[in-house]
Amino acid sequence: MKLTAQDFKASEYDDQTLEMDYTLGEEVINLSIYNGNDELEEILKDVNNVVAQLEKYNAEGKDIIVDELYDAYSDENEGLSEEQFREELNLLSLYFTGDAEVEFNYEGGEYFGDHILSIEMTDGEFENHVAMNG
Repeated sequence: MKLTAQDFKASEYDDQTLEMDYTLGEEVINLSIYNGNDELEEILKDVNNVVAQLEKYNAEGKDIIVDELYDAYSDENEGLSEEQFREELNLLSLYFTGDAEVEFNYEGGEYFGDHILSIEMTDGEFENHVAMNG
């Protein structure tokens, strides 16, 4: 399914952002597009490229989070396996900003409280750093 501008609606928080809910498996993910430079058609190409491979990218994003944060959190939570840690990670949203850049935002379950874990991707490649927001 190819996403078009008609699939998105104006955000109630920012008049330069469009958003929609997208279902991946049983999860509902918010897709947001920042269209401040009026490059909607180019950004939609990025959106469709990422969405076509979203299962793969989601798994890669979780791998990066586990690689970077599991050891620290397993020390604090005795008996926590990598698989249990990974299962707590839920993809919440994707934020597309143009220039083939997208931010993946994850909820970390009980281990991260209200913090959101973010990973940047540019041209289909993730950065190897996880930001904790909130």
